[in-house]
Amino acid sequence: MLTGRYPTRRGVAPSYTEYPDNLFTMLAGSYNMRAFETVTQLCPPRVCTATTRDRGGTGWRALARDLAGVWARIVSPRRSDENPAAQFSEDTVRERQQAAGDATPKKPGPTFRFDQLKANQPARFADFLEQLDAGDQPTLSFLHLLLPHQPWKYLPSGARYSYPLINFGYDRKAGWTRQAPPVLLAQQRHLLQLAYTDRLVGEVVRRLKTQGLYDKALVVMTADHGISFTQGRAQRTLQDGNAHELMWVPLFVKAPRQRSGAVSDRNWEQVDLLPTIADTLKVKVPWRVDGVSAAAPERSRREKWFFNRPGRRLEVDGPRNQALALRGVTDRIARPQDGEDGLFEVGRFADLVGRRPEAVGLAGNSGLVARLNEPDNLQAVDPGTVPALVSGALTGRQPSAPVPLAVAVNGTIGAVGLTFAQGDAPQTFATMVDDSLFEPGANSVRPYLVERTRAGSRLHPVTLAA
Repeated sequence: MLTGRYPTRRGVAPSYTEYPDNLFTMLAGSYNMRAFETVTQLCPPRVCTATTRDRGGTGWRALARDLAGVWARIVSPRRSDENPAAQFSEDTVRERQQAAGDATPKKPGPTFRFDQLKANQPARFADFLEQLDAGDQPTLSFLHLLLPHQPWKYLPSGARYSYPLINFGYDRKAGWTRQAPPVLLAQQRHLLQLAYTDRLVGEVVRRLKTQGLYDKALVVMTADHGISFTQGRAQRTLQDGNAHELMWVPLFVKAPRQRSGAVSDRNWEQVDLLPTIADTLKVKVPWRVDGVSAAAPERSRREKWFFNRPGRRLEVDGPRNQALALRGVTDRIARPQDGEDGLFEVGRFADLVGRRPEAVGLAGNSGLVARLNEPDNLQAVDPGTVPALVSGALTGRQPSAPVPLAVAVNGTIGAVGLTFAQGDAPQTFATMVDDSLFEPGANSVRPYLVERTRAGSRLHPVTLAA
């Protein structure tokens, strides 16, 4: 994206030494650089001196620290049901080398800065936001923020939520399960974190306007990849049936002095980003690019190109998959007409969310017992970190099929979801509850088996395991 070239080189680090022709070096002679990179180091230290400290320094010491991610991912087998954030706390390469008696530095690979993923994203955003000010010289302010990227742990309000060490419904080798409930849960968690990301985008726009920069600035926001929530498919690898989720990502470009917006359906690819920026800023790109500026005539082909691996080009039908992408997401799984509250109103029993169980209608005991994951989190809730992901497993009289389960927090139904099989637990449940239902200190959670009748819904209490 920052070179304007298709990926062809395999096994090299995303650094300025391997990719000397990039956005930062193109603008280095005319712009101050304030670059907040995460898994890349494309801005040379001599150019980005203002943010060198934020990247953790330079030289062999920094290189040894940056090698942590690739080494850990190579040598450490990972469980398919592990916490997706576990990779953020691996030992450093230096620590592993010291333990093994080997201090020889290794050449960095394509994931050489993956240990940077553990950086606190809101704190990095705050640093980026603070430096957006009107200086004496033109400035390139760049931020690669890992939001709404996994791990999903933020709610629209900005509160964090704890989650169990279970990757519901996903296996790194097999991809998503073919069961709908855990895939729907993952998509809901993604949308909740996306809503928080939207708040941050609003903060950027507000800051630019406050500083008198918005009107005269070129503002670009986009994503470097999509994610698939198609049952039975991989999250990130292009396969039959998931192209519309991986290849159409948000892209917003506001040119300097632009007064009105427009929507374009041109065959845009991410290699077009750098030549578009260069055209807008009236800068000549001093190397050959594969991309086409948005100000230039559109490429003639309708197929889109995608690379699961560098050098291995795949071609996808553009118009057909674009039509699938334009079907939308949020309005098909939640109720956006209810604002942020609608993101918790998911599934065919969403009408129960926000109601009190006795108002819905109580019936006899279900005969089921629920064992909650991490029940202690409910006893000392902090407003900034809430146990919004309520999960566990049902025991007792086991139903033969998935059953709808309502979860009430402090006497109000916060979510309703279908049970699913997870490992050796055939009746696992996991639901997202609005953080507004939690109170500081101790909180109560009560599950109910939902029965739909002609007269409406009835709730059968589920006993909580001690």
